[in-house]
Amino acid sequence: MQGLLPVFLMYGFKKEKPLRAAIQQLGIFFKVLCSKVINRAELSQIQKCIVETLCVFETYFPPSFFVSMTHVIHLAEEAQLCGPVRYRWMYQFERMMRTYKRYGRNKTFLEGSIAEQYILEEAMRHCMEYIPHGIDRSHKRGGRTYIENEDECPYPSNANGKIYRLSGLQYEQVRKWVLKQSSENAEWEEKYQTYLREQNSSGKRVKATQLKIKTMNYIPWLRQQLEKEEMTHFKRLANGPDSDALAYKAYAVNGYIFTQRMQNLIQVHRTAEYP
Repeated sequence: MQGLLPVFLMYGFKKEKPLRAAIQQLGIFFKVLCSKVINRAELSQIQKCIVETLCVFETYFPPSFFVSMTHVIHLAEEAQLCGPVRYRWMYQFERMMRTYKRYGRNKTFLEGSIAEQYILEEAMRHCMEYIPHGIDRSHKRGGRTYIENEDECPYPSNANGKIYRLSGLQYEQVRKWVLKQSSENAEWEEKYQTYLREQNSSGKRVKATQLKIKTMNYIPWLRQQLEKEEMTHFKRLANGPDSDALAYKAYAVNGYIFTQRMQNLIQVHRTAEYP
Protein backbone atom coordinates (compact mmCIF):
# COMPACT_ATOMS: atom_id res chain seq x y z
CA MET A 1 0.00 0.00 0.00
CA GLN A 2 2.77 2.45 0.88
CA GLY A 3 5.31 1.76 -1.84
CA LEU A 4 4.46 -1.26 -3.98
CA LEU A 5 0.89 -0.39 -4.99
CA PRO A 6 1.88 2.68 -7.08
CA VAL A 7 4.61 0.63 -8.75
CA PHE A 8 2.25 -2.24 -9.61
CA LEU A 9 -0.38 0.11 -11.06
CA MET A 10 2.07 2.40 -12.83
CA TYR A 11 1.36 0.90 -16.25
CA GLY A 12 -2.19 -0.22 -15.49
CA PHE A 13 -3.72 3.15 -16.35
CA LYS A 14 -1.43 4.59 -19.00
CA LYS A 15 -4.00 7.01 -20.40
CA GLU A 16 -5.37 8.08 -17.01
CA LYS A 17 -2.69 10.36 -15.61
CA PRO A 18 -4.89 11.89 -12.83
CA LEU A 19 -5.74 8.40 -11.55
CA ARG A 20 -2.10 7.34 -11.44
CA ALA A 21 -1.19 10.52 -9.59
CA ALA A 22 -4.02 9.91 -7.10
CA ILE A 23 -2.83 6.34 -6.43
CA GLN A 24 0.71 7.61 -5.81
CA GLN A 25 -0.70 10.25 -3.47
CA LEU A 26 -2.59 7.55 -1.57
CA GLY A 27 0.64 5.58 -1.08
CA ILE A 28 2.42 8.70 0.21
CA PHE A 29 -0.49 9.33 2.58
CA PHE A 30 -0.21 5.93 4.24
CA LYS A 31 3.59 6.11 4.30
CA VAL A 32 3.53 9.39 6.23
CA LEU A 33 0.67 8.20 8.41
CA CYS A 34 2.38 4.93 9.44
CA SER A 35 5.85 6.38 10.02
CA LYS A 36 7.52 5.88 13.39
CA VAL A 37 7.99 9.62 13.93
CA ILE A 38 4.97 11.88 13.43
CA ASN A 39 5.47 15.24 11.72
CA ARG A 40 2.46 17.48 12.33
CA ALA A 41 3.22 19.72 9.35
CA GLU A 42 3.25 16.73 7.00
CA LEU A 43 0.04 15.39 8.52
CA SER A 44 -1.73 18.69 7.87
CA GLN A 45 -0.48 18.67 4.29
CA ILE A 46 -1.51 15.10 3.50
CA GLN A 47 -4.92 15.70 5.07
CA LYS A 48 -5.58 18.34 2.41
CA CYS A 49 -4.17 16.15 -0.35
CA ILE A 50 -6.23 13.08 0.58
CA VAL A 51 -9.44 15.06 0.02
CA GLU A 52 -8.38 15.80 -3.54
CA THR A 53 -7.34 12.17 -3.98
CA LEU A 54 -10.77 10.90 -2.98
CA CYS A 55 -12.40 13.36 -5.36
CA VAL A 56 -10.35 11.90 -8.20
CA PHE A 57 -11.31 8.37 -7.14
CA GLU A 58 -15.00 9.31 -7.26
CA THR A 59 -14.71 9.98 -10.98
CA TYR A 60 -13.34 6.49 -11.69
CA PHE A 61 -14.69 4.03 -9.09
CA PRO A 62 -18.28 3.07 -8.14
CA PRO A 63 -19.93 4.38 -4.93
CA SER A 64 -19.47 1.03 -3.16
CA PHE A 65 -15.73 1.69 -3.16
CA PHE A 66 -16.22 4.61 -0.75
CA VAL A 67 -18.09 2.79 2.01
CA SER A 68 -14.96 2.73 4.16
CA MET A 69 -12.80 5.20 2.22
CA THR A 70 -14.66 8.18 3.67
CA HIS A 71 -13.03 7.51 7.05
CA VAL A 72 -9.56 7.97 5.54
CA ILE A 73 -9.96 11.75 5.79
CA HIS A 74 -10.04 11.62 9.59
CA LEU A 75 -6.95 9.40 9.98
CA ALA A 76 -4.47 12.27 9.74
CA GLU A 77 -6.34 14.28 12.37
CA GLU A 78 -6.53 11.21 14.61
CA ALA A 79 -2.75 10.72 14.30
CA GLN A 80 -2.18 14.32 15.37
CA LEU A 81 -4.24 13.79 18.50
CA CYS A 82 -3.22 10.23 19.49
CA GLY A 83 0.33 9.87 18.19
CA PRO A 84 1.92 7.16 15.98
CA VAL A 85 -0.48 4.70 14.40
CA ARG A 86 1.60 1.58 15.06
CA TYR A 87 0.74 1.70 18.77
CA ARG A 88 -2.99 1.73 18.08
CA TRP A 89 -3.74 -0.45 15.08
CA MET A 90 -5.62 -3.68 15.47
CA TYR A 91 -3.61 -6.19 13.42
CA GLN A 92 -2.05 -7.98 16.39
CA PHE A 93 -5.41 -8.24 18.15
CA GLU A 94 -7.10 -9.57 15.00
CA ARG A 95 -4.40 -12.23 14.63
CA MET A 96 -4.81 -13.28 18.25
CA MET A 97 -8.60 -13.44 17.88
CA ARG A 98 -8.12 -15.72 14.88
CA THR A 99 -5.99 -18.00 17.07
CA TYR A 100 -8.67 -18.05 19.76
CA LYS A 101 -11.29 -18.95 17.15
CA ARG A 102 -9.24 -22.02 16.24
CA TYR A 103 -9.16 -23.01 19.90
CA GLY A 104 -12.95 -23.01 20.19
CA ARG A 105 -13.81 -26.51 19.00
CA ASN A 106 -16.74 -27.13 21.35
CA LYS A 107 -19.38 -24.60 20.33
CA THR A 108 -21.55 -25.41 23.35
CA PHE A 109 -18.88 -24.44 25.88
CA LEU A 110 -16.86 -22.02 23.79
CA GLU A 111 -14.99 -20.16 26.54
CA GLY A 112 -14.03 -23.34 28.39
CA SER A 113 -12.82 -24.92 25.15
CA ILE A 114 -10.61 -21.91 24.40
CA ALA A 115 -9.20 -21.90 27.95
CA GLU A 116 -8.46 -25.64 27.87
CA GLN A 117 -6.72 -25.43 24.49
CA TYR A 118 -4.67 -22.43 25.66
CA ILE A 119 -3.50 -24.30 28.78
CA LEU A 120 -2.63 -27.32 26.64
CA GLU A 121 -0.49 -25.19 24.32
CA GLU A 122 1.29 -23.57 27.26
CA ALA A 123 2.02 -27.02 28.70
CA MET A 124 3.46 -28.17 25.38
CA ARG A 125 5.76 -25.16 25.20
CA HIS A 126 6.88 -25.80 28.77
CA CYS A 127 7.67 -29.44 28.00
CA MET A 128 9.63 -28.52 24.88
CA GLU A 129 12.13 -26.68 27.08
CA TYR A 130 12.96 -29.96 28.85
CA ILE A 131 12.86 -32.30 25.83
CA PRO A 132 15.37 -30.69 23.44
CA HIS A 133 16.60 -33.91 21.84
CA GLY A 134 13.24 -35.39 20.92
CA ILE A 135 12.51 -39.09 20.76
CA ASP A 136 15.24 -41.60 19.95
CA ARG A 137 15.39 -42.73 16.32
CA SER A 138 13.30 -39.75 15.28
CA HIS A 139 14.25 -37.69 12.22
CA LYS A 140 12.98 -34.56 13.99
CA ARG A 141 15.46 -34.40 16.82
CA GLY A 142 16.34 -31.04 18.32
CA GLY A 143 19.05 -28.78 16.99
CA ARG A 144 21.20 -29.18 20.10
CA THR A 145 21.88 -32.80 19.18
CA TYR A 146 23.67 -31.62 16.06
CA ILE A 147 25.31 -28.52 17.49
CA GLU A 148 26.85 -30.33 20.47
CA ASN A 149 28.49 -32.92 18.23
CA GLU A 150 31.99 -31.67 17.34
CA ASP A 151 32.74 -34.22 14.62
CA GLU A 152 33.70 -32.80 11.24
CA CYS A 153 31.07 -34.51 9.07
CA PRO A 154 28.97 -36.82 11.26
CA TYR A 155 25.74 -36.72 9.27
CA PRO A 156 23.90 -38.61 8.05
CA SER A 157 24.77 -41.25 10.61
CA ASN A 158 24.07 -44.96 10.22
CA ALA A 159 22.83 -44.49 6.66
CA ASN A 160 24.11 -46.05 3.45
CA GLY A 161 24.37 -43.52 0.65
CA LYS A 162 24.43 -44.14 -3.07
CA ILE A 163 27.91 -43.80 -4.59
CA TYR A 164 28.29 -42.09 -7.95
CA ARG A 165 31.23 -40.53 -9.77
CA LEU A 166 31.28 -36.79 -10.34
CA SER A 167 31.61 -35.50 -13.88
CA GLY A 168 34.49 -33.24 -14.84
CA LEU A 169 32.39 -30.07 -14.61
CA GLN A 170 30.84 -31.04 -11.28
CA TYR A 171 34.25 -31.92 -9.87
CA GLU A 172 35.74 -28.54 -10.84
CA GLN A 173 32.72 -26.66 -9.50
CA VAL A 174 32.95 -28.42 -6.14
CA ARG A 175 36.68 -27.87 -5.97
CA LYS A 176 36.52 -24.14 -6.74
CA TRP A 177 33.61 -23.59 -4.37
CA VAL A 178 35.43 -25.28 -1.47
CA LEU A 179 38.58 -23.25 -2.09
CA LYS A 180 36.66 -19.95 -2.21
CA GLN A 181 35.12 -20.66 1.19
CA SER A 182 38.57 -20.85 2.79
CA SER A 183 39.94 -17.68 4.40
CA GLU A 184 43.51 -18.57 3.34
CA ASN A 185 42.56 -18.68 -0.33
CA ALA A 186 42.34 -14.88 -0.68
CA GLU A 187 46.04 -14.46 0.12
CA TRP A 188 47.06 -17.07 -2.45
CA GLU A 189 44.82 -15.51 -5.09
CA GLU A 190 46.63 -12.20 -4.62
CA LYS A 191 49.98 -13.97 -5.05
CA TYR A 192 48.68 -15.62 -8.21
CA GLN A 193 47.56 -12.29 -9.67
CA THR A 194 51.01 -10.89 -8.90
CA TYR A 195 52.54 -13.88 -10.68
CA LEU A 196 50.39 -13.21 -13.76
CA ARG A 197 51.38 -9.54 -13.83
CA GLU A 198 55.05 -10.48 -13.64
CA GLN A 199 54.62 -12.93 -16.50
CA ASN A 200 52.85 -10.28 -18.56
CA SER A 201 55.42 -7.55 -17.89
CA SER A 202 58.50 -9.70 -18.47
CA GLY A 203 58.52 -9.05 -22.21
CA LYS A 204 56.18 -11.87 -23.12
CA ARG A 205 53.08 -10.53 -24.86
CA VAL A 206 50.26 -12.60 -23.57
CA LYS A 207 47.04 -12.44 -25.52
CA ALA A 208 43.66 -12.20 -23.82
CA THR A 209 42.83 -15.82 -24.62
CA GLN A 210 46.12 -17.03 -23.21
CA LEU A 211 45.63 -14.93 -20.08
CA LYS A 212 42.21 -16.51 -19.63
CA ILE A 213 43.75 -19.98 -19.89
CA LYS A 214 46.39 -19.03 -17.32
CA THR A 215 43.69 -17.78 -14.96
CA MET A 216 41.94 -21.13 -15.23
CA ASN A 217 45.16 -22.89 -14.22
CA TYR A 218 45.14 -21.40 -10.73
CA ILE A 219 44.66 -24.73 -8.97
CA PRO A 220 47.70 -26.49 -10.55
CA TRP A 221 49.81 -23.43 -9.72
CA LEU A 222 48.55 -23.51 -6.14
CA ARG A 223 49.36 -27.21 -5.75
CA GLN A 224 52.86 -26.56 -7.07
CA GLN A 225 53.41 -23.79 -4.51
CA LEU A 226 52.19 -25.96 -1.64
CA GLU A 227 54.07 -29.08 -2.71
CA LYS A 228 57.03 -28.60 -0.35
CA GLU A 229 55.02 -27.34 2.61
CA GLU A 230 53.72 -29.42 5.48
CA MET A 231 50.31 -31.02 5.27
CA THR A 232 47.67 -28.54 6.44
CA HIS A 233 43.93 -28.20 6.11
CA PHE A 234 44.29 -25.75 3.22
CA LYS A 235 46.73 -28.05 1.43
CA ARG A 236 44.16 -30.84 1.62
CA LEU A 237 41.62 -28.49 0.06
CA ALA A 238 44.07 -27.60 -2.71
CA ASN A 239 44.67 -31.28 -3.47
CA GLY A 240 40.96 -31.54 -4.22
CA PRO A 241 38.10 -33.77 -3.11
CA ASP A 242 37.46 -37.35 -4.03
CA SER A 243 35.87 -37.89 -7.43
CA ASP A 244 33.37 -40.29 -5.86
CA ALA A 245 30.42 -38.75 -4.03
CA LEU A 246 27.70 -40.13 -1.78
CA ALA A 247 24.05 -39.24 -2.39
CA TYR A 248 21.45 -39.45 0.36
CA LYS A 249 17.70 -39.09 0.37
CA ALA A 250 17.94 -36.91 3.49
CA TYR A 251 20.74 -34.96 5.15
CA ALA A 252 20.79 -33.38 8.62
CA VAL A 253 23.08 -30.44 9.42
CA ASN A 254 22.91 -28.20 12.52
CA GLY A 255 19.39 -29.17 13.38
CA TYR A 256 18.03 -28.73 9.84
CA ILE A 257 16.95 -31.67 7.69
CA PHE A 258 17.33 -31.38 3.92
CA THR A 259 15.47 -33.91 1.77
CA GLN A 260 15.07 -34.51 -1.92
CA ARG A 261 11.98 -33.00 -3.48
CA MET A 262 10.55 -36.38 -4.46
CA GLN A 263 11.16 -37.74 -0.96
CA ASN A 264 9.43 -34.70 0.50
CA LEU A 265 6.42 -35.23 -1.77
CA ILE A 266 6.19 -38.87 -0.68
CA GLN A 267 6.16 -37.81 2.97
CA VAL A 268 3.43 -35.27 2.29
CA HIS A 269 1.28 -37.89 0.57
CA ARG A 270 1.80 -40.29 3.45
CA THR A 271 0.75 -37.63 5.91
CA ALA A 272 -2.34 -36.96 3.84
CA GLU A 273 -3.28 -40.63 3.65
CA TYR A 274 -2.59 -41.43 7.30
CA PRO A 275 -3.39 -38.35 9.39
